[in-house]
Formats: sequence, structure tokens, C-alpha cells
Amino acid sequence: MTEPMIPLSHFRRQVQQFDPVEVVLKCAATSRYMDKDNKTLHHEPFKDTIAGFPRTRYALVTHHGLASVVHVAIKNYRSARGKPVPAKEVMALANNWNNVEDPFLGSGIMTLVRIDLTPILVPSAS
Repeated sequence: MTEPMIPLSHFRRQVQQFDPVEVVLKCAATSRYMDKDNKTLHHEPFKDTIAGFPRTRYALVTHHGLASVVHVAIKNYRSARGKPVPAKEVMALANNWNNVEDPFLGSGIMTLVRIDLTPILVPSAS
């Protein structure tokens, strides 16, 4: 089951409800965690229910998604609210970036998931 597409303005409102400093710090901590484990894609489980039946969804967190959340938080810091952000919410926001409608390609076309392949491209020191 695919996630529904969301407009960029809706994604901005999701990020703006949180304290931008805390968003930046938690995105940085998540990115460091992924770097430490040498991961470019992190699967974060979330509990959910459909028609009363429990299920587990997985958020796909990438460095690109975290960077996009930080970009939106910094760009819109003046209109941000000071609500604290849980770490799980940061991962959910990074996952939501994968479903933002691309304004250049039109409504309904999913933004491609970009994965940082830097560790693969770095030559070995031999």
C-alpha cells in the first residue's frame, strides 16, 4: 500500500509546528546514527491500525529526507511554533518528504527517493 501524495505547502506546515532548533539537532543526531552504522537507508517501525486491526508501518529515512526537513525548518523558522519534537516524529517527517508532490512535474508524481552513495564512491586507502 503506497502512501498518499502530499502538497509541499502541507509538508511545510507539518515541519513548522515544531521548534526549528530541535528539529535541526534531532535530524543531525539521526544522520550521525545512520553514518555510524554505515547506512544510507533506515527503516523505522511505526505502530498503526487499519479498521481496528494493528499493523506495523515502516518509515524510510534517508539523508536526503533529513536534509530536506532541516531545509524547511531553517527556511520557515520565523513562522515556526515552539512545540518539542519527538525523534519518531523527525523520522516520520523525513519519510513524508518521499511523498511530496514535485511542483515541476505536476500533481500526483512522486519525488524520487534519493540515496547518498558516497561511501561506495570513496576509493579505498591501499
